[in-house]
Amino acid sequence: MAIKSVFGLLCLAASFVFLIIQPAFASDQVKCVQTELSAKGYRPGPADGLLGRKTIGAADSFSIDAELTLPQLTNETAAIWCEAIRSKTDFVRIVVRPDQTMTFKEVWLNGSDPSFDEGVVNFRLASGQCSDTLYGDGRGESDCNGGRMRSQIQAPRHVSVGSEMEYYFEFFIPVDFPYEGDWWYPSKSRLLIAEWKRIKGIKNHVYEILLDNVRGVTFEQATCITKEDYGKWSTFSLQINWSKGKDGYLVARCNDQIILERQGAQTVIPPNCASDYKLQCHPDTQRPNADILWALGPNFSGFGSDYAEKGKPSPFAPSFPGRPIELSVRNLYVGAIQ
Repeated sequence: MAIKSVFGLLCLAASFVFLIIQPAFASDQVKCVQTELSAKGYRPGPADGLLGRKTIGAADSFSIDAELTLPQLTNETAAIWCEAIRSKTDFVRIVVRPDQTMTFKEVWLNGSDPSFDEGVVNFRLASGQCSDTLYGDGRGESDCNGGRMRSQIQAPRHVSVGSEMEYYFEFFIPVDFPYEGDWWYPSKSRLLIAEWKRIKGIKNHVYEILLDNVRGVTFEQATCITKEDYGKWSTFSLQINWSKGKDGYLVARCNDQIILERQGAQTVIPPNCASDYKLQCHPDTQRPNADILWALGPNFSGFGSDYAEKGKPSPFAPSFPGRPIELSVRNLYVGAIQ
């Protein structure tokens, strides 16, 4: 009897050991989930088809960011997850600083969506790439009927008045960048590559970063880099207290050098609002209490939907270059001042 008991225990132990050393089942569908999550900036571990804690954690983060309700991720449900991740093309999680990530969304009015490559956002905007989606403000206007073309991403959340914030990104302008500029208005380029504006409303622009080959990259008419600095990565940072009172401040830096500083004044309405330099800002339409949205990427303005009244044959400006506008950004950050 004792021999049989011992023999039974040995068989049970052998079965347990066999189960432990059995290789985990690799699934092509799990590998697809891992590949798609990595492409969107998540960290599911290696694309080996094995369902582990990193893959499950990354998938859970994705479903929260994407606001999707999906079944628990298993080998059996991996195909559903793979298709859901693949079809969600309007945002990407970007590494902004070591061990920090943020989910930036593509702007819903894009005529051309950017591509994402391991934390680098690549923008490419060709002539005629515009959205015919109506703005929805009752005017019946869209980017296409106003001649505007854009390829942008926007920050994961809006910022409320009273917040002290830091915005940071690195940008790369190719040496052969094609847009020469046409001086739309005095000291004004048609092309902006970053903007801070109020959510909703019209004529709601607050601050802008502009680009052309005449002035290079400028922030509120202050030079960031010149054409001679193209072809290498540069940095931009903005530290600001979004304030309606005298406690407001703004410090803008390019490549760690201060290019513009304002202290002791409100910052929610720019001092040059409604000037020739900033016609997309009008005091009568500003809502100082409204949240601020940050968007990056090329946004090329046209003549507007009233182009015929201006004597123009088309809403699209002929100064758009003959080949696509391309630029890249990386290491984006928006949050508390660091």
